[in-house]
Amino acid sequence: QKDVIRVTNAVFVQEGFPLNGGFTYYSNRYYSSNATNVPFAANPAKAVALINAWAARSTEGRIRDIVSESVAADAEMIVASALYFKGLWSEPFEPQATELKPFYPDGYGRELKLIPSMSTVGCYPYYDSPELDAKIVGLSYQGNKSALYIIQPNNSTRQRMQEFQRRLTPAMIGELVSKMTQR
Repeated sequence: QKDVIRVTNAVFVQEGFPLNGGFTYYSNRYYSSNATNVPFAANPAKAVALINAWAARSTEGRIRDIVSESVAADAEMIVASALYFKGLWSEPFEPQATELKPFYPDGYGRELKLIPSMSTVGCYPYYDSPELDAKIVGLSYQGNKSALYIIQPNNSTRQRMQEFQRRLTPAMIGELVSKMTQR
């Protein structure tokens, strides 16, 4: 099976909101996106249903709710993009080895949740970054043309993770990946 990569874009505009002809042209030509009129002001629930249905279609049902009525009620335009990727691991996880393991969304010592977790043993690209106080591991997909990189701050909490995400840049990710070695 080949990897599936699909990018979809959409522009949702308040009914009656005037759009520049150039915007409509370039939106369609470069992003394959037509502006869809939605009743943000008159019927936020309907606008939400239309946008969330688009998200569900674009992600094969993986993401169903990207916007809420509270956001839609005040909107005049929402521009959305979705990236859908489906691939097979180059070294598959054993489904029967999936176990419930503790997950601490707010850091160790706080409330935990049991979540289905996959694990495996092997040699993978890895780097322990003292500069960012984080670890990164790479898991490749079949054909080794794409990979998932997981970056975890050390001693992470929800707040620490949010701060980390705010300061992480594409250049930093590139540097981390370049320092990875098989371990």
